[in-house]
Amino acid sequence: MESTIEHIKNALNDIGQIELTRNIEILGPLKRYHVKQQWSEYLPNGRYGGVYIYTGLDNKVWYIGKADRKNDTGLSGRTFSHIKPETKDSENMFDQHQWINSKRSRITKAIKQSLRTGDFLVWTWPVKPGYYASFFEVYLQTYCKTISEKLPPLNKQIG
Repeated sequence: MESTIEHIKNALNDIGQIELTRNIEILGPLKRYHVKQQWSEYLPNGRYGGVYIYTGLDNKVWYIGKADRKNDTGLSGRTFSHIKPETKDSENMFDQHQWINSKRSRITKAIKQSLRTGDFLVWTWPVKPGYYASFFEVYLQTYCKTISEKLPPLNKQIG
């Protein structure tokens, strides 16, 4: 079974019921952003640290990452650092994404093409302080591995 965004929502629901510390502030629900259609818009919650998830249009999870605000880029900067946009007008606006030449078998041609054209979803979940993003990233990766017995295809390892 492949992990889906519904699995992620369930995991985040579980987190909401665990009192980790009174210092964690969840800055809103999971937000959806269609890269190709919403490219000119500001990434939801982009200035905060948190967790971001790449999924296909079918909501299957491809990647779980974090932005912890160490370099003051927040979710906006970190989310798109993997795909390196070339131009906003090109049909293949992300020709230089970091997985373009990957030989890993789980990164299918369909995933590479969707990344290249921007036809995929980014989901953001901001937290404050941003250093808690590391905890949530590992939690969600582990949760997905428990569901599907493997990490999302673009993740090499947990953490």
